[in-house]
Amino acid sequence: MDANSTLDGGPKFGVKRSFSPRTIASYIHAYEALARYYWLALELLSCQQVQDFLDYLITKTQLAWATINVYFSAYRLLYEKVLDRSEREFFIPPRGRSGKQPGILSHEEVLRLINAPRQIKHRCLLHMVYGSGLRVSEAVSVQPHHIDRGRMMLRVEQGKGHKDRYTILSKCSLMML
Repeated sequence: MDANSTLDGGPKFGVKRSFSPRTIASYIHAYEALARYYWLALELLSCQQVQDFLDYLITKTQLAWATINVYFSAYRLLYEKVLDRSEREFFIPPRGRSGKQPGILSHEEVLRLINAPRQIKHRCLLHMVYGSGLRVSEAVSVQPHHIDRGRMMLRVEQGKGHKDRYTILSKCSLMML
């Protein structure tokens, strides 16, 4: 890619796109994988070659669906936005869904899971994470001053997208804390 077609929202995009460093690294990895597969410069590849590579990833490599989605998004960005290929010239069919639905635990299973640890601090942590819907990266940064007892809220700093947010704090979690 040239200086006018950067992932950080250079002039080619017209609009500032702010990809996280992880997304940029993932996209670059996807570009490298495609280039290594064909041993050609990416701008020389046809739409059919890109589709064949995506098909290879789906059928042969057994990668997780989320990983396939990253590759798909990286190629759409490159060919449609950066290299300005029209839909007539370059088109990747919409991707389907993985078909897997997350399992939903029953109330009893959740209670068994939360009450499994012997130490109260571990049970308390599980209760708060589950009840407040915290991500792992959010849970590790929770401090006592983040708890708003009056409003029954928990302040989560630097959550997804590096944005602060508030989430609920159940009475049971507060009592355990």
